[in-house]
Amino acid sequence: MLSAVRLADVCRRLKRGDEALPVLLPFAQAELGPHEASVVYHALADLHDAAGRWEQSFLAHRRGHALRGLSFDPAQQEAAVSAMIRNLGVDVLRGIPAAPGEATLPVLVLGMPRTGTSLVEQILAAHPAVYGAGELEDLRQVAVDLAGMIGAEAWYLAPERITAAQIERLGARYQADLAARAPGAARVVDKMPHNFYHLGLISRLLPGVRVLHCTRDPLDMAVSIYSQNFGPGLSYATKLEWIGAFYLQYLRLMEHWRQVADLQLLDVPYEEVVADPEGWARRIVAFVGLPWDDACARPHQVRRDVHTASHAQVRRPVYSSSVRRADRYGALLDPLRDLLGAATGE
Repeated sequence: MLSAVRLADVCRRLKRGDEALPVLLPFAQAELGPHEASVVYHALADLHDAAGRWEQSFLAHRRGHALRGLSFDPAQQEAAVSAMIRNLGVDVLRGIPAAPGEATLPVLVLGMPRTGTSLVEQILAAHPAVYGAGELEDLRQVAVDLAGMIGAEAWYLAPERITAAQIERLGARYQADLAARAPGAARVVDKMPHNFYHLGLISRLLPGVRVLHCTRDPLDMAVSIYSQNFGPGLSYATKLEWIGAFYLQYLRLMEHWRQVADLQLLDVPYEEVVADPEGWARRIVAFVGLPWDDACARPHQVRRDVHTASHAQVRRPVYSSSVRRADRYGALLDPLRDLLGAATGE
């Protein structure tokens, strides 16, 4: 089965995807376990997508996701976001001690997945003074460790217990770990998209840290997420309605952080970056406080390991074919359009 999936991927990249269909299709009808069958259906979906068979691609992804049987509770996520917003007003958040000094080494690239975070990291990693560290779990672990230190289920449930020593220790640990990854680098990029959850804490741990917040048309973003076979950590990616629900809570939380957190934050719209790659590259490099380097205008030429769903895309010149991708799917996306429209009043 795996050899057929690999063949399908090679044929797709060579624009000969239909040659792999007779090899792959029998596995879709075979008696396979849920995981193996899911992999086959997602590979079929990619072949259909490459051939412009959008509905078949969408339905194959749907089947692949359903086979995995992952679960996500939108109400639980909404409750967690509500607790953060309720417990972290501007006075409370800014009453938490801030670490001393300015955090110049880290650069955070975050937002929803599939919004251009890998492209932004690649632009920066082209700079000789920058190291792209990829998607790190470090800040999520810092949040977990801080909760343990103060004896709370989550750090934001008892912010009054947080001490200056704890903040200083955890902030220094995070920066030391980054420095160890790339001795001599002036900037190290942490591009974990879901670090948006931790921006309130980050504002106290890493004063002055530069945050690049990637955004994208929500329908294009949702389709791009849905078209990936992510791991169980992104269980919400397996249903369009769940992606929409997750996105709406992300919007709530980002709006809250803008109001209460002291952040150096630059919004980076995907559509604008692909329309003007060098202009945005110059803006991004200047934002993180570095002189311009011409290599940043050619991010696809950077030779580095990329271990995310965008590993193939970042090795191509910047392209705009993913803009308005959602238009291909017509009424298949109506449930998501209705959910987003009802929530935003559009």
